[in-house]
Amino acid sequence: MVFYPNGNKSRNVKEHISLYLVLAGANGPQTCWEVHAAFRLFLLDQNTGKYLALQEKNERRFHGMKLDWGFDQFLSLKAFTDTSNGFLMEDACVFGAEVFVRKEKSMQRRVYINDQGCRYVQACLEN
Repeated sequence: MVFYPNGNKSRNVKEHISLYLVLAGANGPQTCWEVHAAFRLFLLDQNTGKYLALQEKNERRFHGMKLDWGFDQFLSLKAFTDTSNGFLMEDACVFGAEVFVRKEKSMQRRVYINDQGCRYVQACLEN
């Protein structure tokens, strides 16, 4: 997981925390692989022991051109830092993830419009 406590500035997120699931150990855009996964990201309310959970509606496809999925506005910074909510207590918070990976039977060929994607497809087809 990647956590931006002041929002993901590269995506112009303000006044929210951003949280993403990132595929670790990937070899970059020139490798031909993909992982289909459904996931939920959690934040523990340390006052009640319950979790705030956000989940995408659809399964997501991780691949060399897209290594991360998640939430630009996981929670407002105000709600996150308000101790009555129990998310940030004594400068500590607890995040979690539940991930379900679908096993692929075969790699499908995909066509991308942008130039970077075209190079990715070409590299995959050559392997």
